[in-house]
Amino acid sequence: MTSAVENESLVIDTLWVQQVLSVKHGLAQLSAQLNKLPSVPEQVLLISAGEIKPLMNDSIRQFARDLVTRGCQLRFVSAACTSFHAAVFEASQSQNQDCLVIALELDQGLQQACLNSLGVGNEIAQDGLTVLNCVGLCLLRKKQAEINDTIIMQCDILSQPLGMSGTQKLLLQFERYIKRLPKNTQTVSFAINSLWGKKLELALKHRLTGPFAMSAWLASAEQGQQHFLSLKPLFELQGYQAALAKGPLLLLTLGGGGRLGCLLISRGQKALHALNQASLSEFSMQADQSAYQAALHTKEACQASYYQQVKHTLKYPKSQYRGINNHYFRWSQETLDLLTM
Repeated sequence: MTSAVENESLVIDTLWVQQVLSVKHGLAQLSAQLNKLPSVPEQVLLISAGEIKPLMNDSIRQFARDLVTRGCQLRFVSAACTSFHAAVFEASQSQNQDCLVIALELDQGLQQACLNSLGVGNEIAQDGLTVLNCVGLCLLRKKQAEINDTIIMQCDILSQPLGMSGTQKLLLQFERYIKRLPKNTQTVSFAINSLWGKKLELALKHRLTGPFAMSAWLASAEQGQQHFLSLKPLFELQGYQAALAKGPLLLLTLGGGGRLGCLLISRGQKALHALNQASLSEFSMQADQSAYQAALHTKEACQASYYQQVKHTLKYPKSQYRGINNHYFRWSQETLDLLTM
């Protein structure tokens, strides 16, 4: 099943991403970029790898309220570090011609707690990922593609199934995926400082040879322990603009819960078919905020208990979503009305 109007492409009309110093700095930079737009679309998609947790921050919450005041319809979508992919699915399947995606990878301590709760953060004996405060803005537009447009040709989130054979199934699925891409595709590495990522790299080095060999891949935007969360593919797209003249870019992103995000981006080259449909699970913002607030109450008394409760509040690590490709999470408009209260 396809999702776009025939002959229309999903185009990245505006793209801006930046590492910032703090929540205050990030929101100021976002506001400045919003003011540069000729107009702000009615449909705004907020994303974060930390799901709705950034909205626990008063300043971020006020930023969201201000968007509502401007007449924007807000939705919050997420899928771990493949949350931009979730926004692409949401925009592709919506009735709106334009959707503005705002990435809120802010409140470093809050975001770090999510990684630490999963054992991949910067606590002792963990993988060593350290969150960086980052923000981004991306205007997605459905239109007849023109020669200089940046076009999303494919968007997929591959999900590793549970069980002993789960990794092998994901590797086989990805191998088939990459070998069906246009011959001039340039792949950008998914490399991040995680044990799972390193295991996938090692396995793929033996599976991908010739024109698909990992030695030919472009470097990941993430170096060392630094972690951009859901903004990794957007930093790469911003940094590899010149490479688009040579052919499409395949941006790869690893996400918690066994996710491998794939974004195929071209310059003026139309997709052969519409983007794949996605499934979603919808949740109540009020209930999830209450659950996270309860977790915060344990933070000072017992860090281990705090991390355990933080993990419990996250959707993306839950085993019930394993093996479901192109699945994401959404917090509905009705619950986002709470922002105005």
